[in-house]
Amino acid sequence: MLSTISPAAQQFVNSINNVQTQMAVAEQQISTGLKVSQPSDAPDQISPILQLHSAIQQNQDIQNGLNSATTTLQASDTALSSAINLLQSASVIASQATGTSQTADTRTILAQNVQTIMEQMVAASSTTMGGNYIFSGDQPGTPLYQLDLAAPTGVDRLQVSNATSLVQGTGGAQYSTSLSSNVIFDPRNADDTPSSNNTFAALNGLRVALLANDTAGITNSVAALNSASTYMNSQLAFYGQAEDRVSSDLNQAQSASVQLQTQLSSMTDADMTQAMTALTQGTTQLQAALSARARIPNTSLFDVLPLTT
Repeated sequence: MLSTISPAAQQFVNSINNVQTQMAVAEQQISTGLKVSQPSDAPDQISPILQLHSAIQQNQDIQNGLNSATTTLQASDTALSSAINLLQSASVIASQATGTSQTADTRTILAQNVQTIMEQMVAASSTTMGGNYIFSGDQPGTPLYQLDLAAPTGVDRLQVSNATSLVQGTGGAQYSTSLSSNVIFDPRNADDTPSSNNTFAALNGLRVALLANDTAGITNSVAALNSASTYMNSQLAFYGQAEDRVSSDLNQAQSASVQLQTQLSSMTDADMTQAMTALTQGTTQLQAALSARARIPNTSLFDVLPLTT
């Protein structure tokens, strides 16, 4: 079957279709803000766009982990700073208790003060955040210590837990940002006896010496408390270094996020000025074409032949 449409008319229809297609693309870009909103918009760009989306999600996951680590590190820093202050308070009590004016009764009162410090120290070792014990290592659902004045160190070690979890940093690096109470407050020798840096043992040694009115024991406890305090400061330094590293990685991840988003935007975001210009030009062209087409005479041979009667 032969087509009844003329070549000129077909060219006109094709031109109208092209203009309408360009206008539809411009309208879609204006409404969505995207020049690539579906695979057919840029088939050759889909793979790199998907890779960018994956990189952005991975970077966001790293930032989430670093932000969570930052919060925990700040809580840990606060708890250990408090623990150091408690040790300093105990040292003041020990120095006070060595005075010649002290009696068994006054030392008993000081022992009660030390017991209060021990209770606060156990509480520091059981610091929680979001329902988790931040110094319980791989067993965050339970504390590792409880007060027990009858025990040699004044506490019961409920369990031993390592802190093996790692934080994902930038560049694929993973590192530790936590320690367990076993390491921080209750360091042990190879034979599992309390080491000279043991915070619980130092505090309980002072308490027991005060109750016994043992001047030599009180004097010895001063050195033990100093050793425990020095060790506790080194644990605090670990957290300070971890905070610095996490902060650095977080800054790098945030910078990478901006770069990745910029790359993605350059590939997918529409040029709004260009799109609006294209829509305006398309509208003008369409109106002009339809107006010109309407002015073309619509006559045929039959219109000019004389009528016969």
